[in-house]
Amino acid sequence: MSATPQITQTRGPLPFFLQEFSYLLRSRRTYLLAGILLYALVGVPFVVKKPPPEIMTFVGKWFGQADLTLKLSLFIWTDIAMNKIAVLAGIVLAGGVVVDERARGSLQVFLSKPIPHSTYFLVKVTAASAVFALLYMLTVLLGLLYFPSNLPGFSAGKFLALSSVHLLAATFAVTFSGTMAIFFQRKLSAMIVSLMILFLLIGSAFIGFYNPNWVAFGYLNPFFHGVRLIGVLEHITVAQLLQPIVLLLVFHLAVLTLGFFRARHLGD
Repeated sequence: MSATPQITQTRGPLPFFLQEFSYLLRSRRTYLLAGILLYALVGVPFVVKKPPPEIMTFVGKWFGQADLTLKLSLFIWTDIAMNKIAVLAGIVLAGGVVVDERARGSLQVFLSKPIPHSTYFLVKVTAASAVFALLYMLTVLLGLLYFPSNLPGFSAGKFLALSSVHLLAATFAVTFSGTMAIFFQRKLSAMIVSLMILFLLIGSAFIGFYNPNWVAFGYLNPFFHGVRLIGVLEHITVAQLLQPIVLLLVFHLAVLTLGFFRARHLGD
């Protein structure tokens, strides 16, 4: 069993972050997520191999007929695989921020150290997001080795472009779960609320493609920005790549700011 991380030797945010990052990286939950990501990576070509005809019809209608097989692959990769795993990662890595320490009775001990409450929250959530980002990027690198010979029409450049944006959507699940955790006394309550909201967001991530009249609602959804490049794969511009990245950073900042102000009252 992993030991509870200690912060008695830390003298600032950076040492605390490195300590928390190292602790999470060596934890069983991280190994579990790594295994799930690897399983999803290996499984994508098998799902793409024999898609139902109606799925191909819908994908062509939503994203355009050009590079149809590639778009199907990326749709499956982002929606069926990575989006679902992102929710799990958020709950596993950050769903217990503060809640676990409160349940063990160690929260007041941690908060008595020379680390402000808000810094404590930000470091814990940032470390959890960084661990998942590392797992995500390693999975993408493995995909660059595995997909070319197993996915017809695979394009490394387009895969990297989409993944570079979707990374921020996936890590948003961790940021959100960590923020929700500090609003509840019980871990189960925080987990349920996080699951409900995140699955609602994921379920409506492609709403702008399903019904163009509802695209405005899509812009309010971070997961929509994580997948919107699928519709412009034929001619991705720098602006089209940077715009969702900036918006996703704003989503992260907004949620972290909410958690920051809540965390300032942890000791009250």
